[in-house]
Amino acid sequence: MNSINNKVGGIRSLLVLVAVLALLVGYYWVHKPLGLGLLQVWGGAALDILAVVLISAAGGGAGRRVLAWLTDTAALTRPERVTLEAGVGLGLLSLAVLVIGLVGLLSALALWLLLVLAFLVGSPLGWLRDMRAVIGAARAETGWERFMALFVGLLLVLALLHALAPVTAWDALMYHLVAPKLYLAEGAITTYPDNHYLGFPQSVEMLFTLAMGLFGRETAAAPVHFLFGGLLLGAAGGLVRRYTDRTGGWIALALLLSSTSLWLLFGWPYVDLAVMAYALLALVAANQWRETRAVGWLVIVGVVLGLLIAVKYTSGMMAVALAVYVLCYTPRQFVRHSLMIGMVALLVLLPWLIKGLLLYENPVYPFLFGGLNWDAARNLHFSQTYSGLLRSSEPWQLVVLPLAATIFGVEKGLGYGFTLGAWLLTAPLLVLVGWRWLPDNTRPFARGIVLVLAALLLQWMALAAVSNIGMGPRQTGAVFLAVASVAGGLGFHALSRWPRKPFDLYFILRGIVMFTLMLMLVETVQSTLRGGQVNYFAGLVGRERYLDSTLGAYSSAMHRLEDLPAGSQVRFLWEPRTYYCPAALICNGDVLTDFWAHPLIQGQTVEEVLAAWRAGGDDYLLVWDTGLDFALTPESYDPYIPINAQFPTVRDEWLEPVWTDGVAYTLYRWKP
Repeated sequence: MNSINNKVGGIRSLLVLVAVLALLVGYYWVHKPLGLGLLQVWGGAALDILAVVLISAAGGGAGRRVLAWLTDTAALTRPERVTLEAGVGLGLLSLAVLVIGLVGLLSALALWLLLVLAFLVGSPLGWLRDMRAVIGAARAETGWERFMALFVGLLLVLALLHALAPVTAWDALMYHLVAPKLYLAEGAITTYPDNHYLGFPQSVEMLFTLAMGLFGRETAAAPVHFLFGGLLLGAAGGLVRRYTDRTGGWIALALLLSSTSLWLLFGWPYVDLAVMAYALLALVAANQWRETRAVGWLVIVGVVLGLLIAVKYTSGMMAVALAVYVLCYTPRQFVRHSLMIGMVALLVLLPWLIKGLLLYENPVYPFLFGGLNWDAARNLHFSQTYSGLLRSSEPWQLVVLPLAATIFGVEKGLGYGFTLGAWLLTAPLLVLVGWRWLPDNTRPFARGIVLVLAALLLQWMALAAVSNIGMGPRQTGAVFLAVASVAGGLGFHALSRWPRKPFDLYFILRGIVMFTLMLMLVETVQSTLRGGQVNYFAGLVGRERYLDSTLGAYSSAMHRLEDLPAGSQVRFLWEPRTYYCPAALICNGDVLTDFWAHPLIQGQTVEEVLAAWRAGGDDYLLVWDTGLDFALTPESYDPYIPINAQFPTVRDEWLEPVWTDGVAYTLYRWKP
């Protein structure tokens, strides 16, 4: 009888509990208290972090298995080994997503099955244990080390807040996240002729696709880029500490994060941190080959270089620099060694070449052989080889390019467009002036670093001479920045061994560096508070208000587009960002800002251009008036200024406004 009563009581209690929970769900579904909003925000952030942890573990385990087949990695330090394994494994996961997308099987189920397979094939638990040991061993014992550790830790926490917040970074809204969004919606990787960036190799974008597809969250992408930033820091710190000491490793990390623009990248779903990480991992493998002359390490150099170029074409600069490296160390075997590296790299890159050929008519689209919706005029406009330092009023900057980029480079400014900080590209000079104080076992490594830096600098100078894009440290100099952080760590180590008389230069410079890092930290905290990330994670603003405050007129314009009939096609003019286009619409972004000018310089008349747009299904034209105004200024370096100036007259003849915000955007439809 007691047993029956217990069962009845248990059922009754369960029914009451279910009823109470149902009551609370119904009540808070309507009332939505602040606590639930916070739970939703932080719960979503936890899912994003979980997605990245799963991807990193799967990649690390798979990379460990692959590297074990190629050579013995026991001689590497633990930070070098775990970052190299993760980099290789993440590259393999990216290739797998590419294959799944090309065969049209892209779905959440397929992506989860891929992760399960990677876990079964690799050894993720062992990799995770080693990664935990690396983090645990990152101790700081002296006051100087503790300051740098605090600086690095605070900046990473702030960067993670940026990474987990809704996406607002420019290039992400133009192509980095546009590609995963389209691919996941289509269930396949297909052709998009109006966005040439989607024809490039997209190794990191495939990982964005994987992260976004697991839980259906767009905010999982930027933490993947943050992960590559972690690999960059691990590789830089591990390399420097191996040949100096713990302080040198912390300095390398602090140098990287002392660049405001580089720190910003930790919070954006871009690809540049992957470029820098793979560049250093290639250097890790090349350095190990130098020490052992084991052929397996040349194979790994080729693997990493293939993965590197699959992120960004311009990162091929590192391949050239390492070819010089190999030539200097084994000149008689240079042809054999370089062919081995090149063939392996080409094999790793091959799936991307096939993708380019199949979808965009050119294996290295859009370079060399043109391809879909591409011609010489667009190539000139994209590469901007009509500009550069040689054509500027200050060509002397080319001779002192790293120093000029340090002083004149400002985030989102013209020219360099990158705030490097005072030390990232100047600290490497300490290696040269303090060479005699480097330890004997450090000099062979330092000699190789200087050699690679010199080769990279010459290539960066050549590109900066003929193109404004070539001037950019992010666009073409990212691999140089990565290697420079290692050289800077070596330089400060040499400085620490300088004579302390007649005065202690190391003590003085350490104080100056500490002061500048504190200034940078204060600026970073202020920018984070202004950016709204703290308010977002505190639950004070929701997603839409956060986007409105961050993106301003663009966000408002995307909201206004929601009023258009479903299925409408909107052509953007002088506005390349389409990521937040309403799902019910078809939006074509003006990626090269030449939708208007390009057909006209090809010989079409204004009437033919507009008739083609109308016949092609464009129901509306969204004009970014601010973008058009900038395209008419000399600072834009736009070669189509006279042609762009014709648009206002033609607009008034052919189009009528639907709405305008009076400042930035106007939506037009065709006149009857």
